[in-house]
Amino acid sequence: MNEITKICSRLDCEFAGIEQPLENFKKQKTGKLGHTSMCKSCDKIYHREYNRIHKKPKKLNDNRKIPIEEIVQRIFEKHGNIISLDVLTYKNTHTKCRFFDKDYGEFWATPSAILRGVTNSKRGHIRGGEKQKYSIEEIKNRIYAIHAGTIILDESTYIDVNHKARFIDIDFGEWWVKPFKILSRKDGHPKRKSIRAKETCLKKYGVNHISQVPEIASKQAKSANNSTILYHWKTNEELVCRASYEPKVIKYLNQNQIDYDFQIRFSMPDGRVYFCDLYLKNEKKYVEVKGYFRKDAREKWDWFHSEYPNSELWNEKKLKEMKIL
Repeated sequence: MNEITKICSRLDCEFAGIEQPLENFKKQKTGKLGHTSMCKSCDKIYHREYNRIHKKPKKLNDNRKIPIEEIVQRIFEKHGNIISLDVLTYKNTHTKCRFFDKDYGEFWATPSAILRGVTNSKRGHIRGGEKQKYSIEEIKNRIYAIHAGTIILDESTYIDVNHKARFIDIDFGEWWVKPFKILSRKDGHPKRKSIRAKETCLKKYGVNHISQVPEIASKQAKSANNSTILYHWKTNEELVCRASYEPKVIKYLNQNQIDYDFQIRFSMPDGRVYFCDLYLKNEKKYVEVKGYFRKDAREKWDWFHSEYPNSELWNEKKLKEMKIL
């Protein structure tokens, strides 16, 4: 199609030999997009001409660039000499550029945010702390009302409620914490908090820690990323196996139909609880499956092994000898 005369030389085109106003040309095409025999050349020109004629006028840009002199003046009126703009980085009011805070250095923000009152984040934290600053007497009175004299504030370390200060517990000594945790969350010394949690568990479940409750321990094990659920070959009991060694041992016992109990609970003299992994009924032997010991696990095992000599540790070396690994 010739773009000036609008005449197509393709005989197989729907508009071959047609010369007419563009409006008529468009009307013939309307409603038939993708369903006519128009050649690709005509189709391309048609869409270009159609878009040119029906092109909507551009809307005025509401976010048009404000002159740099005006921006600098408005920033000064809002913040004084506290904040200044790096004019080389300025593009428009909604693109981040560099600003300088006379006390806290450079930072990046949009000019529109600065004109709304935004400042360097460090300055914002300080302002927030000043708003929440209470007098020493008010802090002391509130602490006494909540903790009944068991906690004392070192007044020389107090800045505001969001900065750590030194506190002294009459039973457990000193520690550092943000005052708002003492006031709002009613936190106390970490050791006192653990004792309170232990007392709650004893009252509610009869154990020192919530993980010592079998039902809860099972749920915790299931939710762990390294847990595997298998079933006892004889009782069809659900077994939650942790790490990588336990599932392989359980599969070995199931395949060889060796009868066993899983996760047997024992109470230690100091109130802690120890779970032995297996009890092999025919051999009358306890088994601890362990790749390596974490935290106090070694201490628990040493105590158990001394109390129950018929116990055995199945570590990596032992499992390889048994061809489980």
